[in-house]
Amino acid sequence: MPTRQAKDGGPLALFSCPNPDCDLFNRFNAGNLSIAERMGKNRSIRRLYCNRCGHRFSERQGSLMQYTKLPLETVVRMVKCLGHGCSVEATVKPASASALSASIGLQSTMSGQRRCAHA
Repeated sequence: MPTRQAKDGGPLALFSCPNPDCDLFNRFNAGNLSIAERMGKNRSIRRLYCNRCGHRFSERQGSLMQYTKLPLETVVRMVKCLGHGCSVEATVKPASASALSASIGLQSTMSGQRRCAHA
């Protein structure tokens, strides 16, 4: 199937429908997704539409960026710092975010690292 390229964004082949009731659930590059709208401060977050089941979802759904308002570069730097063994407090200081918001936003990362370490 041809890879559909989204305007001002990555290819839609990197996404799949997250609706478990959809026939094309978790099938990448199925040709069923299109951009329904753009959201966010700079309208840089795409809201995708599955033309098979009608489900709409954000391209950030299921990622670390789902509930954060921090820039991508800041989140990447924070995850790298935590990966190198820095404490949450040391990671947050240069990010100019509160320790509470950082710990809430990165809880899924840290729990994921624990699962991987014991797997």
